[in-house]
Amino acid sequence: MVEVDLRSLRCPQQFVQFKLALKRAQGDHRRLLLLLNTNTQEFTDIERYLKKQGLSYALQRQPSFYRLIVEI
Repeated sequence: MVEVDLRSLRCPQQFVQFKLALKRAQGDHRRLLLLLNTNTQEFTDIERYLKKQGLSYALQRQPSFYRLIVEI
């Protein structure tokens, strides 16, 4: 599993790093764990991309951030 903490980044850099992490995870790994800010717009962009690509994911809401697990 590839784990990436994107909480310190803001849009659009967060989305760019998300896509790079997704590409890395598609190699030898089958899952990607992302730590994201609770900013709705930033998460909405990532969620829209995952749906468009047909990737399944699970969102776990923590008190101050999101844990997003993507199945590749």
